[in-house]
Amino acid sequence: MGDPTDLDADVAARYSHASGRPTAVAFGLLDIEGPWFRRERHWGLFHFLLDGHQKTAAAAADNAPIRLLTFVSAGESLASDDELLRLPETIHADGLGKAVR
Repeated sequence: MGDPTDLDADVAARYSHASGRPTAVAFGLLDIEGPWFRRERHWGLFHFLLDGHQKTAAAAADNAPIRLLTFVSAGESLASDDELLRLPETIHADGLGKAVR
């Protein structure tokens, strides 16, 4: 976690006025735990921003979309290999087990 006031305001302003959708880069961990109070297990995908802090600040200030490229660690995640392989389809699921396009 960083202090937002430490960001370069000029760089954030350039991203704020740039065309297109910027991309930030993150390191990800998939944590699958439970069940505690429910029958299903809880999936948590945690992102640690590595690059793109000014891009993210500009997008937040402008209420604009941003892309997030996340590299999910297979070795450090608290998920099985099968669960990690199912992550893309789980992210795109509509809650009914069908992929959303």
